[in-house]
Amino acid sequence: MTQSSSPNYLLLASLDAARQQMVIGGHGLLAKTLERLTAVRSRCRQLPTIRTLTIAAIAAVPGFCLDPTRLTVDVSTLGITGFAADDYLHCQHHVTVELPTLTRLTSIFSIGNTDADSERLVQALQALVAQAPTLQSREPLPLAQLAHAESLPELSQPLFSPRDAFFTPQRTVPIAAAIGQPSAVSLCPYPPGIPVVLPGEVITAAAIAHLQAVHQNGGIITGASDPTLATLQIVAPP
Repeated sequence: MTQSSSPNYLLLASLDAARQQMVIGGHGLLAKTLERLTAVRSRCRQLPTIRTLTIAAIAAVPGFCLDPTRLTVDVSTLGITGFAADDYLHCQHHVTVELPTLTRLTSIFSIGNTDADSERLVQALQALVAQAPTLQSREPLPLAQLAHAESLPELSQPLFSPRDAFFTPQRTVPIAAAIGQPSAVSLCPYPPGIPVVLPGEVITAAAIAHLQAVHQNGGIITGASDPTLATLQIVAPP
């Protein structure tokens, strides 16, 4: 069950080379990576209107800690969404972040990144601050609503298992009429790729508000058969 008669030797060789690299020089490589990210984090704190997630902020939340290889910045104070910022960084500066959300961007630093990568990221963020007023191509939500919409709604009580929801008859209804009904599909904003509603789960007003906020501001809702999000599929037992 766990073996193949045709193993991928290129993949196996790559895994072994990565293992050897970490055994021989892993401590030094990771130390250098964290040193670069510390410098980038310090320079980001000097940028006006951009806030950086810090160890102190995470420490205030019991049970959580900051991953030192991640850089998370809040761009909502620029008057733009994380989606708009991500598009600008990717298209204009060839900087691709790991995760854009309604209000934030998260980048990952690895042992493969260089000083040049770090410099390009900082310069791209500097340019983002300068160009932010021209980047919002759609009517944005007010910052207070963005911050509220960023939080995932609470889970609701499922009425069906995902399997039963899949095999039970379904129907399509206007999105407002879906409130209080069991969803027939998984509704997952991407990014970040965390389902807001699972098949069989009751669709709540808070879940719809979150989905609409993501859609309105440039995110994609996977699982929705209607790309405009005007309608949703619900479980409709005979």
